[in-house]
Amino acid sequence: MKDYRQLLRELPTKTIVLACGKFNPPSSEHELLVKFVKKLAEQKGADHIIYASAACDNKKNPLLVEKKLQYLNLVFPKTNFVENMDTVPNLVRKLKESYKNIVLVTSEEKAHTFRRLGVEVVAACDNDPDSDDTL
Repeated sequence: MKDYRQLLRELPTKTIVLACGKFNPPSSEHELLVKFVKKLAEQKGADHIIYASAACDNKKNPLLVEKKLQYLNLVFPKTNFVENMDTVPNLVRKLKESYKNIVLVTSEEKAHTFRRLGVEVVAACDNDPDSDDTL
């Protein structure tokens, strides 16, 4: 008899496509990122998740995460947005408990940083949508 963990390992969808961002505020570059993640997940028959940073301060990150998630869910229905207070390596480690294949979507300038995590890294754009240069 198989136990619960064995059954989970054998589920057909063992791939997840993920991205992380500040979305503070959401921009047209973030729109491209969201669409890219959803399209890639659809092509791979995978789940998707997009983490929105919970970071908040008056200077660079004025929106509370609750407001960001509210706006993102209004603009991008049927998208799996989740509040994030963790680092990307920790997120990947947690996802590896449930998924065999992890595809991390990021910018070209950050891709080299994440390749060491042992996941597939896909660069969706040249510049990070959350960098100060893109605002």
